[in-house]
Amino acid sequence: MGRPGRSFFEAAFRAQEYLSRLQAEMTFANVNSGSVSSLQNQVQNLLGNVSTDPGSYTFADYSRSKAARYSARAALHLLAAERLGGVAALSRR
Repeated sequence: MGRPGRSFFEAAFRAQEYLSRLQAEMTFANVNSGSVSSLQNQVQNLLGNVSTDPGSYTFADYSRSKAARYSARAALHLLAAERLGGVAALSRR
């Protein structure tokens, strides 16, 4: 098996980027509770257990990083769907 590639080591940073975007979107949408918030907490917990030191970075850290990224993406999609649902409810009045 060869050396891990660049994406292996960048996974934690990509997940952190998604978390930052999620937090900004949540602030903008004024969301503090619910499913989006619980996913945000899950992402923070996953990233809290990741070692970013390249010398001690393992496949488990990579897996946690990828899970955090996908969870943050899911939360962003859920937030967008909730906003669209709110817009649709307003237009029906």
